[in-house]
Amino acid sequence: MLKRNLFIPEYESTDKVNSYGTLFYKWFSVFKATAITAEVTWVFERKGLFSPAQLITVESGVKIGELTSEWFSRNHSLTMQNGFIAKFFKLSIRSNQYVWISDDDGNIFYLKKIPFSFKDSVHIN
Repeated sequence: MLKRNLFIPEYESTDKVNSYGTLFYKWFSVFKATAITAEVTWVFERKGLFSPAQLITVESGVKIGELTSEWFSRNHSLTMQNGFIAKFFKLSIRSNQYVWISDDDGNIFYLKKIPFSFKDSVHIN
């Protein structure tokens, strides 16, 4: 993941050769984010003003999943309409590493945030 600019909340998924997609949100709209790839555009939008859950829809507005968490929790659950379920969490409170785990598929990917850097390291299993 590559942050394109310090002042613009836009991230690019790249391997330094190819671009696989873009994730962006507006500064004052932390309730809505958009991810764009060559095939599809996903919209992540907070379920309600005081809800920590986010609905995941395609650009046409069809719900394809939901991301839920408890307030002040490091653990997040992803439930997709096709039956896929996974957990995303920070390894420890002081850690800069995150993991995404599915009961069916095991460890899916690791994300390591590098302090004071425009790049994050992502390892996909």
